[in-house]
Amino acid sequence: AALFRAFLPWLARHGFPIPLGGTSNHFRMSALKAVSGWDSHNVTEDADLGMRLARGGWRIETIALPTVEDAPETLRTFFPQRTRWLKGWLQTYGVHMRDPARLWRELGARRFFVFQLIFHGMMTSALILPFALVLVVRSIVAIWDHGYGILLDDRLLLIDGLICLGGVVSFLALAMRGATREERMAFVSRLPLVPLYWLLISGAAWRAVWPLIRQPHGW
Repeated sequence: AALFRAFLPWLARHGFPIPLGGTSNHFRMSALKAVSGWDSHNVTEDADLGMRLARGGWRIETIALPTVEDAPETLRTFFPQRTRWLKGWLQTYGVHMRDPARLWRELGARRFFVFQLIFHGMMTSALILPFALVLVVRSIVAIWDHGYGILLDDRLLLIDGLICLGGVVSFLALAMRGATREERMAFVSRLPLVPLYWLLISGAAWRAVWPLIRQPHGW
């Protein structure tokens, strides 16, 4: 809901580069040929193709009509899928950042920044999440020992708290924007489990790093 009904349409409305959404894409053949088609060596070839279309000057739009896609429902299917997905995003980022100056020229400053926010931001946040949670625990212990007043005395604690609050609120707002009424009610009831889900994403991200080095093109 957050990705397909909120985030990707927002990127499209502003003309930003879009990491394509997997199974439901439609292309003009001329555009596909102009950017040399799919990269068969990239394990998230849809995300890579979206960036190459943006670099080639093509505009990508989203269609509101729904399509059926199944998300992983068990850890057995979740980890291989998310590992491959995040591995491909690391791969895509590395490929397009081979020549940052050229990427800047082809995308322009605003779209270059959005590219960094999408790829670098998502991967970095997933990888550093365990360390961020250590800081959260540190903050909770400090508040428990010294009271809430310590947030005003310890600037690092205050920054920790604001970052965590901002992350949860932005995630919630994005999900709510894309969800139906029934989905919103279900999501709110499961909100306490969101940090656990983020930890699963982080585990998949770390699991993707080593295969990227050993088998960069293996699914």
